Amino acid sequence: MAEWLCSGLQSRVRRFDSGFSLQEMNRILKDKKNILFDFDGVLAPTNKIKSTIFRSLGDDFNKEAGNYFYKYHIKHGGISRHTKFSHYYKYLQSHHKMTNLLSEQEFCKDLSIKFAEIYKSNLSNIIFSNQKRELLKTLHKNYKLFILSGGDKGEILEILKLNDCDIFFHKIMGNDKDKVAHFRELVSQDKNFNKESIFIGDSRYDGIAALQANIDFIFVYKYTEFQKWKTFCYKNDFIYFSDIMSFFK
Repeated sequence: MAEWLCSGLQSRVRRFDSGFSLQEMNRILKDKKNILFDFDGVLAPTNKIKSTIFRSLGDDFNKEAGNYFYKYHIKHGGISRHTKFSHYYKYLQSHHKMTNLLSEQEFCKDLSIKFAEIYKSNLSNIIFSNQKRELLKTLHKNYKLFILSGGDKGEILEILKLNDCDIFFHKIMGNDKDKVAHFRELVSQDKNFNKESIFIGDSRYDGIAALQANIDFIFVYKYTEFQKWKTFCYKNDFIYFSDIMSFFK
């Protein structure tokens, strides 16, 4: 675990959800050169949109499948939709005896196309506030900004362009790899990357990936669908805030 997560300072500041001082924030960001953001639920309030899509895709088979798709998605937040589709294929075969399904590859491709069509119809409704845009602009001047997401890179870029925020990011990493693999690649390219970086996420998987990469982590909960997030933060000594605006204020 990264050094500052284990320190007495971390134990004192993790509860500073309100009244967090500028001095404490600067202490956390001291010697940091890179800030990595998860996208869904951190930069964009898209969690519920995606959860609704997963349920509707399952409902196309039956209501029980819809509930299962939804619950599995919530439990495995931060993981690529393609990994979930593969799991759903096996679920439908084993629990609903659906032997007339397409091949697994065709099934996953079909759900991916349907998911993308529904999601893209919602993109114009995903609007960043002026305050968030100004925050990213300011951070961009002092840090390299990254996006590390289980979502589709093209969809993320489209949302950023719609909000005039794409120019602020050094690199966008999507679901072509899992987050642990992305971290591993970044660290292999720069041996100091982990100690010079901080990752901000909203899922259990985000925190676990940060721990495995030995990268400092902050949890934001405003849009999280991870119900036991507070217990998770206490257990791992993670700082938590409502959203990025609460931290970088």
